[in-house]
Amino acid sequence: MLNPGFWKDFINNIFTSSVLDTRKGRAGRVFNPLRGLSLIPCFPFSPFSPTSPSDNTLFKGLTEPAPTNSKTLYLVDGGLTFNLPFPLLLRSQRAVDIYISFDFSSREHDNSPPFKELLLSEKWARLNNCLFPPIHDLAAEYIKHPPKECYVFKDPV
Repeated sequence: MLNPGFWKDFINNIFTSSVLDTRKGRAGRVFNPLRGLSLIPCFPFSPFSPTSPSDNTLFKGLTEPAPTNSKTLYLVDGGLTFNLPFPLLLRSQRAVDIYISFDFSSREHDNSPPFKELLLSEKWARLNNCLFPPIHDLAAEYIKHPPKECYVFKDPV
């Protein structure tokens, strides 16, 4: 029989362990298909933003290439930053004209404002000097009314 102190120590170790502080402790492990390749960054994320991360950015390390010398690669769902795929789509090289976004993010109840992830996307785009329709004011207006099936945000330019 395990003594009661065992479970207390076990729980303490889980929450104080440095395993969760590393990518290895939070991500799924797959064999690295990039192993042995040379990655040469061809394009910056945005031609209007700097290509090297700085210590004071909210999305530090975003432009770091995947390691090609390790046997395994740790992949994390892009939804851990915010739950929409805009960092992948907003590159100017993609020349995207229209975005159709389905936001199925968790909300406490139906009266919760539906634009939390979209507002984070707008903030991310502004921080990275990417084009994104200004939605903050329109979202604030939409929140005053009951939820709708569909919302349209247009860039006035």
